Amino acid sequence: MRPSRARTLASLCVAGLALLALRPVGPLEAGLDWLLAPARVLAELASPLGDLQGRDLLAADPAQRALRARERADHGRLERGVLRWAEPRDPELAARARHAVRAEVVERPDGELDSIRIRLEDPRAVRGDYPVVSGDAYLGLVHLETSRGDELPDDMLEVRLVTGADARVGAALEADQRGEPCRLVVGGLTPHGEVRLDVHHPSNRGSASGRVVVAERPDALGFARLANGFELGELMRDPVDPDAPSSVRNPLRSVKPGIDYETGLYQVLVLLPPTEPAPRLGRGPDVLDDGQWLPARAFVRGEPSPARVGRKLALGRWHGVRTGAALRSGARLAGRVLRVGVFTCDVSLLADPGLRVPALAVLESAGEPGVEPGVETGVEASVEASAGLHVLGELVSLGAAGPGRVRFRWPATLELDGEQPVRARIWTGSGEAGVPRGLLIGEAQLPPGPGPHELLVTLPEGGVEPKGLALRTLAPGERRP
Repeated sequence: MRPSRARTLASLCVAGLALLALRPVGPLEAGLDWLLAPARVLAELASPLGDLQGRDLLAADPAQRALRARERADHGRLERGVLRWAEPRDPELAARARHAVRAEVVERPDGELDSIRIRLEDPRAVRGDYPVVSGDAYLGLVHLETSRGDELPDDMLEVRLVTGADARVGAALEADQRGEPCRLVVGGLTPHGEVRLDVHHPSNRGSASGRVVVAERPDALGFARLANGFELGELMRDPVDPDAPSSVRNPLRSVKPGIDYETGLYQVLVLLPPTEPAPRLGRGPDVLDDGQWLPARAFVRGEPSPARVGRKLALGRWHGVRTGAALRSGARLAGRVLRVGVFTCDVSLLADPGLRVPALAVLESAGEPGVEPGVETGVEASVEASAGLHVLGELVSLGAAGPGRVRFRWPATLELDGEQPVRARIWTGSGEAGVPRGLLIGEAQLPPGPGPHELLVTLPEGGVEPKGLALRTLAPGERRP
């Protein structure tokens, strides 16, 4: 081949690869992934520093080892605190919830807002469309058939939330400003921008406001009456539409929930009929030791842009990796999988703009301002304090803000009460496939009041270039992506 033809062919190949980088073609990308897989494997094996990048040195600083051990202990205390947080505060509801199965929210099917999937502690106990609650709040009903018609592992079930368009639950207004009774039906969402539950057939249209609870009649079909007394939210009267005809110009009514249905559901209880045997207590292995982690090796920088922070790992679909899976360093969250190939994947670290993660906060004890979460019993003390846990919902990374710091956007759907910022330690929540609850993100000052807010999060020491990486993989029985 003449040199000029070779140069022309090389130029065309480079131009084609550049175009493919800008506008990827799925089948062609998959083909190139398989074609280049041997070269990538050889490049990794030939790297003399590969082993050192994938794990901490054996002669690590003893202080670092002690710090990692303390963080792991804090992870366990946090998990116990979350389980307590999901139990009802009302003594009467708490007594009924003792006959319930604990479950963790693990994902939403195809990103739906009206369904969640939960992993049960005792899957043998749930055999009907039982109600699901969290704290004092009612969430919805278990459905033994999934919305997509797919099969789930034996310990997983789907829950249809009260936000669904066809959801209906009998309810009552505990007391309005005039003390007049009111029965109503709640279910679905109003067309407002924020999440509000729709109100149907109120028995007293003059009712102004008050706390709305589940109040199914004794002869109602199904098991929803097991949740009688659990809260749906506050009845609101929204402004009248001035453009509406006078004949229908009535105040719109809706229920403002006290929980974040979109991104703040982490731990729940499934209420059982009294005729069912008591559920078996006890959880499986700790999430850090459940066998769903593979040692990961970051062998090249994953993003060409200096504004992006990412790494390429030598794990892919072949190993059971999915998009969105968590990358951890010890008990810390290091990043999430952005793209998955056959044998490799691209990971966004925490400082990569656009990274999203469900989160919860352990607030510093208001009565013990000197207690620092993470020091000995710091997390446990904060969980037991009145401030306790606060669901943050979904945090979105806005990029690095200096060495060891990352800016996050916090929507504050559930705003923080008070007048002064509160120091908190931030951990991953659950509800997204591939991201387990209880991985440390960092520390921040949480501002009070309605959001959105911008949080300046200080990463744990060594969080900028994390070591000892492990990547979350599929559980036994889960479908490969």
